[in-house]
Amino acid sequence: MGAGIVLSTAIPVMMQQQVWWQGALWSAIAAGGGYFTLWGVVEFGKLAFGRTRTKYETAEPFIWTHLGEDAELKVGEESVKWSDTFGRDSDHIVLKCTRADIAESTTPTFPLHFYLNKLLVSGTEYDLNELKEITGDVL
Repeated sequence: MGAGIVLSTAIPVMMQQQVWWQGALWSAIAAGGGYFTLWGVVEFGKLAFGRTRTKYETAEPFIWTHLGEDAELKVGEESVKWSDTFGRDSDHIVLKCTRADIAESTTPTFPLHFYLNKLLVSGTEYDLNELKEITGDVL
């Protein structure tokens, strides 16, 4: 995009303009339109296909493990890397638990709301960078 704007400024005829600033302006408008079109496709795709719900017939054990710059959530035999899951601030994972052990205390059946760097449990916020592991059982 940057190269296109520079070239349209240097050669405004590329954008069917005669003056350099008009070529730059139309190129910037086209670049912005392309960016927001792709952004819209990603956002609407996440709204349409980004939600996954899994229900378990019996309680399954889970473990969230802090791995330096990354983390991993393992429920039963399935595991998910944190870096593969979170692309924007609003992305989150909700676990409906029968039990959870967080920061050396046991939490009863509240849902756990995981975000990239934080965990919300019934109004309490935990910094995931300060935790090593969270275990429990999920339904």
